[in-house]
This record gives sequence, C-alpha cells and structure tokens, in this order.
Amino acid sequence: MSKSRFVTVPELMPELAPELTPELTVSASNATPQLNLAAEIKAALVELQTGDFHQRWDAAKRLSEFGNQAVAPLLQLIDQADPDCDDDWELLWFVARILGSFQDPSAVAGLVKLLESAPDSEVATMAAMALANAGAAALPALAQLLQRPSSQLTALQALAQIQHPAVLPLLQEAAASGSAAVRVAAVAALAQLQVTGSADLWPLFVASLSDSAAAVRRAAVMALGARALQFSAQVSAAALVEEIAPLLKDPDLAVRQQVALALGRVGGDAAIAALGQALSEPSSHNLQVELLHALAWTEQPAALAQIRQYLQSHQDQPTGLEPEIVAVLGRVTLSAIASQILLELLASAHPIAQTVAGKQQIALSLGQLQQAAAIDPLIELLADPTVSVRLHAAAALKQLAAQGAFGQMQQRLGDPGSSAALRLGLLSALEAQPLSLA
Repeated sequence: MSKSRFVTVPELMPELAPELTPELTVSASNATPQLNLAAEIKAALVELQTGDFHQRWDAAKRLSEFGNQAVAPLLQLIDQADPDCDDDWELLWFVARILGSFQDPSAVAGLVKLLESAPDSEVATMAAMALANAGAAALPALAQLLQRPSSQLTALQALAQIQHPAVLPLLQEAAASGSAAVRVAAVAALAQLQVTGSADLWPLFVASLSDSAAAVRRAAVMALGARALQFSAQVSAAALVEEIAPLLKDPDLAVRQQVALALGRVGGDAAIAALGQALSEPSSHNLQVELLHALAWTEQPAALAQIRQYLQSHQDQPTGLEPEIVAVLGRVTLSAIASQILLELLASAHPIAQTVAGKQQIALSLGQLQQAAAIDPLIELLADPTVSVRLHAAAALKQLAAQGAFGQMQQRLGDPGSSAALRLGLLSALEAQPLSLA
C-alpha cells in the first residue's frame, strides 16, 4: 500500500500541534473544557488516521459523540484526499459514516462532495446512506447534483435512501426526463418511496411501461409488482393486470420474465388467466420456467388447473418443461391437488412417466407432498426394473410413514397377488425402514 496522502492531525488542528502536557489531560482545574475537548478530538483523529479497523471503529464512535466541533477537521480530510489515490478508502468510508451522524449543513455539503469524488464505490455508498440520515436537510444539495448529468446517478443513489415527501418531485422529474440509466434509477427509487400514496406513483409507473428503453420498462414492471398490494387496492388487481400483461409479448426477454414474476405477485383470476395463456403459447424455455413459477407462487387452485391443462395438452409432444413442473408441484402448499396431478401423470402415457428420471422426480415430489393417496402408486414403483426408481419410491414411502405407508407395505407383502418383483422391492424397502416404524 502506498503512503497515505491525507493531511496530518497537526495540519488539521494547528492550535493543538504541540505535544499535550499532563496539565491539559490530567488536571481539570488547570485545563479549560474547550481544550480538553479539542485534545480528545485530536486523539480520536490520530486513531482514525493511523489505527486498524477496530481502532477506527472506536474512534468513529467517539468523534460522533463530540458534536459539530468534529465536523471541520473531518471535512479537511476530504479536502486533502486525492481523488486519484485509493490507498486509504477505508478512512474516507469512516469519515462518511461519522458525518452522517451530524445535522450540520457543512457536514451535508461534505457528504455531497464525497459522493461526487469518492475513489471507491463503497465510500460513495456510505456517503449516500449518511445523506439519508440527514433527510430533508440534504435535499437542496442533492437537487443541485441532479441538474448535472455527471452526478445524477450518485444523487439518485442518495435520494433512494431518503423517505421524505419532498423527494417525490425530484424523482418524478428524473424519471420523466433523464437518460435511460437515470430513468431506471429514478423508477427504482420511486418504488422504494413509502412516504407518499400509491395514487401519486401509479401514472408514472404506467407511463414508464411504454418507455423506449427495455431497462426502464423492466424497472416499471418490477415497481408495480413490488407494490402490487397497494395498487390492487387503489385501481383493482384487474386494472393492474391489464397494464402489465401485454408486456408478456415485449421484445425483451428480461422484461417478459419480470412481467411473469409481477403477475405471480398480483395473483387473482385475471393474473392467473394471463399467465396460463402465456404458458400455452410457444416461447423460450427460460420464460416458460418463470411463468410456471409465477403460477405456483399464487398458491391458487386455478393456477394448478392451468398447469394440469398444460401437461394434458402436451402429452403427445412434450416441451422439456415437464421435469420443472414435477419439481415445482412437489413444493406447493396445495398438496392434495398437486399430488393428484402427479398421480394422474404417473398413471398416464405421458413420456415423462415412462423415463427413469421422470419416475424418480415424480416419486420425490409425491414424498414431499405427504398425501396418503400416493402410497399405493409408490408401492407399485417398488417393482420397477430400475434400481434407482425403486430407491426413490422407498425414500418417498418413508416420508409417508405418518400416513400409514408402513402398514400398507406389509399388507401388500402378504398379498398373494403381489408379483415376485414387488415382493422383493417391498422386502428391500421394509428392511430400510427405521425400527421405530415397526
């Protein structure tokens, strides 16, 4: 690491450059409170500049407690820093953190300067967070930064952290007139703003859905999805779906995927219908996966009906989505319906139910759903000619112990009608059962 370029403490506080005498630090009767405070600030600054991380942490805590008298020397640290030298970004990080504890206007100005010129992204992030602590006091300075293209993104980074009504017009202007990158940042910041009603934000987000930049459209969809509950209450879930569902045909895949996620958050009949319709149409595998996950996310019987319909309509021409469907069905809370779909699939002539990997995944998902109706079909899989299928079936049956799987397995073992292959599979599975089930 190169030598630090920061100013020394004697330069910061020349009036305290001479070594402290015992009278200044020990005898309260011979030292004024002002000199004692200045000496303590000087000592903390030395530790801040030269200490390790833990020492700097302690020094930062002390400096924060000294009040506004510590602001000036901290600002000088920023002034003396070389923007092209990043040999001690940690020091500036601590300076930003300390300044964030003051409401002094000069501290805000220092943080704004640091936000513009910080040699490290972590320092800029800390400066933005510190400005958020200043709240409305930081808005005039940040408004000025928004007027300069070179500093708009850093200003938005800070504004995104401030929860104050006065932030709204600043973000609205940036979202409507900035560059594509600025519009994305402004929309993202607006999505986090909780101090204003959704009525103020709905028109702006809707307008951003037709933005020429795909990144802005995606940010708007993400914002609408994140605040789906609020907007559903304000304009109805159907109206929300009406605005975002058309973007399932957006030319940009990332936008289409974000729409699927947002519709899953909205839920309800309109959203499920839109997702089901999109799932039935030819599209990329990645989008189909997102549509499937969004349907499952709703945890609604109508959504599982859409998934069942998809499996039935592609029984003769599988699309490759089927393994993901089987896995997703094993994780939903509507376990009875999901289990029934999987059992129908297992009993059908669907290609996935004829493959080793398909039967393994179906058995795994049925075990996770823990429905008693799956016990007999899983027992039948114990006669499968493939060892791995029998092992998956046995593991699934073990998960169904509470539903009576062990007793049904013993009953089938004693049934004269059971095939030799099934009896061998049952014996192997029963031997693997823990003694507590006996």
